[in-house]
Amino acid sequence: MNLLNFPTLRDRFMPAGSALIINPIYAGGGDRSTGLKVKACLETMGLITQLLPIELPVEIDNIYELCDRAIVQTERLILDDHSRSVIKAKPLVVITPLNKTYCLPVKSILATIGRHIRLVSDRLLVINEMGYYSGENGAALFQTFLKSTRFRHVKECTLGFDRSEEQIGYMRLPDSELAEIEHNHHTGIDKFCDSLNIDINTENSLLFFSYLSSGAPLKCALNFIRNSSIEIQAVDDNHLHKAFHYVFVLRNAPDTIANELANDLIRLQDSQFYQPGKRVRIFHLANDRLELDKSSENKPDGHSMNIYLVRQTLPMPVFRYFIRLSSLGAMTGDNSFSEYLSIKNSLPYYEIQIWKSQFVRGWWRLADETGIDHLKAFYQARCFGEYLPPDKKGKPQHYLAMTRINRDDSGVDQGAMTEHEAVALVKQITRRKHEFEATLLAQDARRVIQAICRPVRRKRLLSSPSLKKR
Repeated sequence: MNLLNFPTLRDRFMPAGSALIINPIYAGGGDRSTGLKVKACLETMGLITQLLPIELPVEIDNIYELCDRAIVQTERLILDDHSRSVIKAKPLVVITPLNKTYCLPVKSILATIGRHIRLVSDRLLVINEMGYYSGENGAALFQTFLKSTRFRHVKECTLGFDRSEEQIGYMRLPDSELAEIEHNHHTGIDKFCDSLNIDINTENSLLFFSYLSSGAPLKCALNFIRNSSIEIQAVDDNHLHKAFHYVFVLRNAPDTIANELANDLIRLQDSQFYQPGKRVRIFHLANDRLELDKSSENKPDGHSMNIYLVRQTLPMPVFRYFIRLSSLGAMTGDNSFSEYLSIKNSLPYYEIQIWKSQFVRGWWRLADETGIDHLKAFYQARCFGEYLPPDKKGKPQHYLAMTRINRDDSGVDQGAMTEHEAVALVKQITRRKHEFEATLLAQDARRVIQAICRPVRRKRLLSSPSLKKR
């Protein structure tokens, strides 16, 4: 087995006419979305593709039970004629995404395919998540897995923006899907809101859309509310005359968490987290209906802050429409981050999960290398959640207020600013942050994947401006 690096691709990773995409799904629709994006990317090259989505729920503790589930699903998926025709065509085998601590079920998938149809062990492409930290144990399992597959040539790619780690960028949405979002987002959101009997009017209001995975979402929600409020004052001179709509998608959170969050948000209505004078209203939406409506009693009617807690999983089109309509958004994981970047052409706020610490560190380091004053601290304030420090000791929570981003080059805190001072500083930063974000937007991973799978086309693909910067 040869674990390839970029310079050896032309000689060792030969072109393929078909691709078999093994798509382990660990948690929700994000992993499936990655598989579909890779499938679409390869199909634009003319490859015949077959996607094998395999559900591997993370709540199962017994790894052998996961293997049994993987085997049953694989046998069902490869028995159709199309799967057989792709496999017989000596395909490029792609695994995406691959959680390095769950390699054993993926090994079972490959073994199951091999029992039914001979799989040529020629080339394997692994496309991993952005800056995923699996720990030393996960890394060891991954190396053992690669050796056990007996593929002659293996290429591992990691999404993300850290050039020192040979990361290949983000999976941008196809132009056809971006055009559909642009054409349908207003009517799509109107239909969704009508179905719940709510009114999110964006003509004279601002929409803030947040997609969270945290099991304790209060601090994440408050951090997003407070910092986005300061940022919107820096970029929208008419914000005082507009209502604010905050939509928090909690992804099937239990009743207890959603109700506790609603009670805490209304209890803190007079705190520093809200703009003074805003009347706060909380709407709790679950199972396609309004279950809870809480309002602050001691505030006059007028421009209000409406907070919608959505416990149901949004259909993918509606999710994307909300991103398109939002003034600012908070995402998590890989796919929501990539879709926000594709739709808005700018970076979102980001909920850190422990295994994404390496990703955000790389993001912050790149911001620091621009030389733009306070840009790193600005993006640090836009990231919140649990953070694993470089020395891998402890799991501190990371919440930084926009009022504390006035740190000097050494990172020394200069003390909290007033809100007015923070708005002025953020206004300066936002005038230049687009330069930095443009360099990330140019890193379209689809071009790199195409270059890997079709080295015969490498010269033309590398002429793209986005790859010249790498």
